[in-house]
Amino acid sequence: MTPGLLVRYRVLWLVLCLVISALLASALSSIRFDTRISVLLGDNDAYVNDRDQLAAEFPNRQDISIAVSSASGATNVFSAPILEALGALHREYRRIPYTTGASSVVAYDSPFGEIGLFPGRFRNFHEIDAKAMQAAREKAMADRFINGILVSPGADLALFSAPLSLSTSTSAQNREIADAISAVLRDLRQAHPNVAFAPGAEALFETSTRDAMIQDLTRLLPLVILVCVLFICYCFQSVRHGACILLVTLLTIICTVGTLAWADIALNSVSVMAPLVVVIIAVANTAHILSVFRQQLADGVTSAQAMQQSLAFNLRPVSLAALTTAIGFASLNYASAPAISQFGSIVALGVVFAWLLSFLSFPALVMMAGTAVNDIRLANAFLRYCQHLVAHYHRVIFYGVIVAGLIAAALLPLNKPDFDRLDFIDQDSPLHAYYALLSERMQRGTVMNYGIVANNPANSTPLPDGAIDPEFLQRVDELSVWLRQRPDVLDAASLVDVVKTINDTLEGSQAGDNVDNYRLPESAELVEQHLMNYVSVQQDSYALANFINTDFSTIRLFITTTPLSNQGIIDLDVAIGEFFTDAFAGDAMRLMRGSSTLLFARMDRTVTVELIQSYLISLVMITAALTIGLRSLYFGLVSVVPNLLPATLVFGLWGLLVGTVDPFVMMLFSISIGLVVDDTVHILSTYQRQRQQGLPVDSAIQAAVTKAGPALAITTAVLALGALILLMASTLYFQQAARLLVPIVVLALILDLTFLPVLLSRLEKARERLAARRQQAARP
Repeated sequence: MTPGLLVRYRVLWLVLCLVISALLASALSSIRFDTRISVLLGDNDAYVNDRDQLAAEFPNRQDISIAVSSASGATNVFSAPILEALGALHREYRRIPYTTGASSVVAYDSPFGEIGLFPGRFRNFHEIDAKAMQAAREKAMADRFINGILVSPGADLALFSAPLSLSTSTSAQNREIADAISAVLRDLRQAHPNVAFAPGAEALFETSTRDAMIQDLTRLLPLVILVCVLFICYCFQSVRHGACILLVTLLTIICTVGTLAWADIALNSVSVMAPLVVVIIAVANTAHILSVFRQQLADGVTSAQAMQQSLAFNLRPVSLAALTTAIGFASLNYASAPAISQFGSIVALGVVFAWLLSFLSFPALVMMAGTAVNDIRLANAFLRYCQHLVAHYHRVIFYGVIVAGLIAAALLPLNKPDFDRLDFIDQDSPLHAYYALLSERMQRGTVMNYGIVANNPANSTPLPDGAIDPEFLQRVDELSVWLRQRPDVLDAASLVDVVKTINDTLEGSQAGDNVDNYRLPESAELVEQHLMNYVSVQQDSYALANFINTDFSTIRLFITTTPLSNQGIIDLDVAIGEFFTDAFAGDAMRLMRGSSTLLFARMDRTVTVELIQSYLISLVMITAALTIGLRSLYFGLVSVVPNLLPATLVFGLWGLLVGTVDPFVMMLFSISIGLVVDDTVHILSTYQRQRQQGLPVDSAIQAAVTKAGPALAITTAVLALGALILLMASTLYFQQAARLLVPIVVLALILDLTFLPVLLSRLEKARERLAARRQQAARP
């Protein structure tokens, strides 16, 4: 497609774009949002099969947990206001659908058959005297099934728990549960204004994540578009041309999101950011075309000639920039996390639409809007200042940037793959307060569950009684004792504790006070008898099916950790695996990992490595694309330096100041080259054109900056403004994008306007001197 055809048939192209956009827009109402946390997980982890197998053996029901404390700060939960609030929860929780029971210090299921600490239930706690209240506290704090589970060790936080009848739930069910929780707590807060309630539930996570996604998309997307277009209007001093850019941007978003809707691809908590990135790219493309169009008009040519010359000038660099940007984002498909790979694919799709619409619809819109030849504000003054720096401080710029780059590269290893995935919960979400309270007052992290198979099929000497074999249970007890001695573990529980408790309850009445019956029986027959007796009286909270499977081949081990980061979870798992291997070498036992928490921690490390690899792949592919597009291996290699430097400088400083990276930080690192390459492409392409017209090196460089620079300054400012708006987002993904992308793209522009001209001048003059020497040497 030639510039002449694009201009001559511009109305036809515009109509075609509008028709296709309208067709794709018809599906917008059916766009879906996938807020399952599983979309963040890849399926290539070695422990995925373990988790799925244990989930099939031990189906878990969901539950609701509500942290209850004083609204005015830490206080004793064994006080009338807190206990009255807990009693009210017990009366009102049935308003929440699918609940099957409730437990707290007011009324709870105990393996010893107890149901509460106080006479009467749910009310009149103001009538309990101080002595009885203190006795209840002492009893609770001495009970391992209450201390650290229903009440914090400092007795300044109480937990209310209500199991649900659901193992899995639909979005509609989650919404129903979340709305009911909100309604119940709203009423309780009015009745008990001095008590704070912080709920936690899978349904709340799903609905709050979905609400945050929709809120960010519907609130921030229009704001990004509006701010970017208003800034364009100011820079070009033309509302009409700004309106043209706005329309092309809207068409780009409609086509991108509409295609997702037609393909039934749901946006997730990461890919929801893709439309915002596409907006900025669409604005950048049109700004380049408009900038050169305005420059040509200033030279006195007609509108059609100016547009044709602008398209001819921008066709190669804009197409190259679109290709390299698409490559940078598409490389995210190398990551095994579906959310990250989908984000890359959606942006790459949006880049294609932005490129097509910029050349097919924008020319007609601009020419219909009329002409304007005002000077471009801000950009030209900034360019003149950069050229002044290059002219007077070229040595400082050259050596200063090289030294800074080397130092930053040396700091890159300080970035360690570690993060807490709970940090990504919206801080305005009720879940954030819940997890913060658990971490602060319960000193409780996560619960990791493991399966221990008594008879590994790979072992030729199976235990005859399987998981109820006393020797097997004794080995598991040794593991639990070792775990409880670790500083990163609060408690470990398994079938061993159930059997010991039953034995203590049944045998204790037959022995004297000096006999310790909290122990394992000596025979498998007695263990089985104890378990059968227990089944007839078991409470739901301590159902036997939670601890051992139906054929008595596998038991579950529950480990409650202290607050740990992802790396801490991985380190604990590695230590457990090593202890298990050393202590049970040659036995028939096998360890199975059943926690999604552990898989997330491992995903963090795996995806981080994958994204580093995808960055290197995209760097190679982008360099190859530039080499082909610029028809020069030399210029392709020159482009590597300014493309690498911005991310290197920013992430070197990040390693010094922060020191930890997560998959989403690494995702930004990986895509940064796809964003910053735009500046390099336009400078080098314009420089080549000026050299072909016979200009000397320094004059060609100056002409390239003058010609391409205004649009680069404007598009970088647009990108920075759009990214800064993401600081207003509810989700940490967007906020991190603003903190990292803004300095990267701004640095990229500054380096391309200062360091790249200095580097290019030195390299080009060195090539000329080398060519002159060769010519001189070739003379007879």
